[in-house]
Amino acid sequence: MKTFEQDDTFHFDDVETEEIDGDRYYVTKYGKFKSVTSILKVLTDEKVLFYWRKRVGEEEAERQTKEAADRGNVLHDLSEKYLLNKLNESDIGTDEGSLMFLSSKKYLDTIEKVVATEVPLYSKKHQYAGRVDGIVYHDGELCIIDHKNSKKLLTTNLKYIREKLLKYQLQIYFYAAAFEEMTGQKINKGILFVAKPRTKPDDNIQSEMIKFEFTEQHKQLFDALVERWYNGNCR
Repeated sequence: MKTFEQDDTFHFDDVETEEIDGDRYYVTKYGKFKSVTSILKVLTDEKVLFYWRKRVGEEEAERQTKEAADRGNVLHDLSEKYLLNKLNESDIGTDEGSLMFLSSKKYLDTIEKVVATEVPLYSKKHQYAGRVDGIVYHDGELCIIDHKNSKKLLTTNLKYIREKLLKYQLQIYFYAAAFEEMTGQKINKGILFVAKPRTKPDDNIQSEMIKFEFTEQHKQLFDALVERWYNGNCR
């Protein structure tokens, strides 16, 4: 296993969270700020989820949702431990989340230095917050990273997958904007580490790394979303 260099240049205070009307809020020293994921809900087509649950049935939908959450939690936990040099071989099991971690490990190994994992970032200006999967150096560049598990790889050329990819990229952009506001340090790129579980018994677990630069489209969508949130809910 790789040993990652740890960079303690930046310091982040932890914050508590609260659930208000079904949305998560972070309790910062400046007030209660809505979570990034709650703000990005407006980009989710609720009709798609509704018809999917109707098609597969409530019981099956709940089973699949729980499975996805369970393997995602394992993937995140193992990835975080690995980047912090706290992962033991005995932590890795034979469950789906562990196998997805092993598949994506080769991409994690391209990280050079770890600044932080699972730390809260918030924007006092726009009153949002979130907990970032990681802040790292990759190819000498400071990047925000996010671990995702998805039934389809995000480079698949399907309309709804392209929309999902853009939403994930926006999530990272939100974190980068908050990081710059908090530290004065600009971040121009994000990285998605994506692992795909087996959808059939004879499937192979697959993974990919998507490194991208923030574009004018990201900025415009960010501005539109924070304006909608801030003007509609914070005044």
